[in-house]
Amino acid sequence: MKIKNQICTDSMEIEYDFSKAPFKTTSFESKHHVLVTYYAESRSDPEVAARGLCNEQSASRFPGASSAREEALLRDYAAKVVGLDIISEEDHPTLNTYVDLPRFGTGPVYTRFMTQIAFPIANFRASLAGLINTIAGEPHHTGYFSALKIIDVKLPETYVCDFQGPQFGVQKIRERLNVYDRPLFCGPVKPSVGLTPDEFASQAYKAFKGGIDIVKDDELIVDTAYCPFEERVRKTMDAVKRIEDETGRARLYVAHISADYDQMKRYYETALRYNVDAVMVSPMIVGFPSLQWLSREEGLPVFSHNACMSMATRVSFFGISLHVLVQLQRLAGADVVVIPSPWGTFIMSDEDHRRNVEASLVASHDLAPIWPGLSGGKSVGTLLRCYQSVGSEDFMFIVGSALFHHPLGVEAGARSLLQAWEATQQGIELDHYAKDHKELRAAVSHFKQQHTQHAES
Repeated sequence: MKIKNQICTDSMEIEYDFSKAPFKTTSFESKHHVLVTYYAESRSDPEVAARGLCNEQSASRFPGASSAREEALLRDYAAKVVGLDIISEEDHPTLNTYVDLPRFGTGPVYTRFMTQIAFPIANFRASLAGLINTIAGEPHHTGYFSALKIIDVKLPETYVCDFQGPQFGVQKIRERLNVYDRPLFCGPVKPSVGLTPDEFASQAYKAFKGGIDIVKDDELIVDTAYCPFEERVRKTMDAVKRIEDETGRARLYVAHISADYDQMKRYYETALRYNVDAVMVSPMIVGFPSLQWLSREEGLPVFSHNACMSMATRVSFFGISLHVLVQLQRLAGADVVVIPSPWGTFIMSDEDHRRNVEASLVASHDLAPIWPGLSGGKSVGTLLRCYQSVGSEDFMFIVGSALFHHPLGVEAGARSLLQAWEATQQGIELDHYAKDHKELRAAVSHFKQQHTQHAES
């Protein structure tokens, strides 16, 4: 494995080969453990630091004499260092807020290394909260580490089989919409805030009339004085029924319900009462167990939003990799993960994007493939790259401004996206196809201008 500039980046190969590492344990059974790969930097001896992580996240004991009973407990339930390999040695810490604590090392060298830790499943069983707490709860702020990032998590089938997983995923949502030969187009209604229920439903209807498959609440709106939740979902579902009657085509409306548990439960029950098609939550706000609870409820597809994830994932040497959070959302039962992706307004490497897509779609024991919902400044000009990057039609193209702020109106914005897909499918250059399609032509011209102005400002 090669590390560019001797520093961990989210573009590291996660299939790290520890076979030639100088340190390996032997008392380890993969079917009884979750394997977590960490990138770490420490002033301590790397092996001491890795063992310290194990101690902090399992046995939590000081070294010294112990009874035969305690030794047996450690053998069966303590986390274990499975692999460790040195990357580089530096004369300064990566994290400039790092405070030296003498008991964790006082030497002049900060060693960067990769380590793989095996956590016994018996300590948390089929609990998603327990798993997250075990692998990520406290190691990032222990004195051992001046940098620490979770790079990968491997879940054995013996653990995954205890989870229900996605109830809809790619296949069942396709069946519900009867769309099999293209990506799904989804529009978070804009403006994100400030619309009345009537205005919101009107925007949704126009997007549906232009051909959009799904409209959803933005993650910034739940229940406000100017747009009460119940009134919004009632009027938007009226718009859904109207367009379905007019066109004979099924559509979906996704209601955002992230809130305190009691409120979220009330919003969910309201959504059911008005036959809402799906719900959306942000698990970094409401908790991954709340996502898991929703997926087990009355049979609504669940969209999982990325709000607050980047603050934990974006730094290359600290936190957790986004594809691991995608993997955990899939395990929790998300049917769609709304994730940032390149070629728009969000910053992400192509390699990170690839791993996020794989965490959504690649076979993982018996978990159904789920939709990677590619978001962040998407427009007709980014559709082809997204399609090429996924390698199939199994992605959701989530478009806000390019749909709802199209110069010819919302309906034309929806048509322009479908026309862009026609051009992509036929292998025709977008500018060439746009000559005979006014909605696409207006979108290409307008949003190219917008991007140019933004770059020059």
